[in-house]
Amino acid sequence: MDKRNAIKKKALMNNASKMYDSVVGIEKAVKENCEEYIKIVLKENNGRINFDDYDTDNFVSVPYDGGNHPEYASNCFSTVYGVFMHKDGYICLNTEDCDCYPLSDVDWDAVYDVAEYINELLGE
Repeated sequence: MDKRNAIKKKALMNNASKMYDSVVGIEKAVKENCEEYIKIVLKENNGRINFDDYDTDNFVSVPYDGGNHPEYASNCFSTVYGVFMHKDGYICLNTEDCDCYPLSDVDWDAVYDVAEYINELLGE
């Protein structure tokens, strides 16, 4: 093995690892900020926002994991009809595939999409 290639490969992987760690931290922060935003908006709207109540041609979707049957019930683009606070204090999405899909089960970028959609609906 060429020593220069070994050094270069190690440096590349170390650099990639550092960048990956920073990206994961950013993703976590984005998700936390969006969840907090959604909680505040839900409190201002009696714990529920039904997207059908707004006159828009736009929609938002999230990946649905399929619940107890991921082998046939998963959906990469499950339309979100609304968002609400569950009685146990966590945020749920009402989707085409599940009436109470925990927002915590959704990746950071889809949580951002939901928060951005709500922000646009409310004109904030």
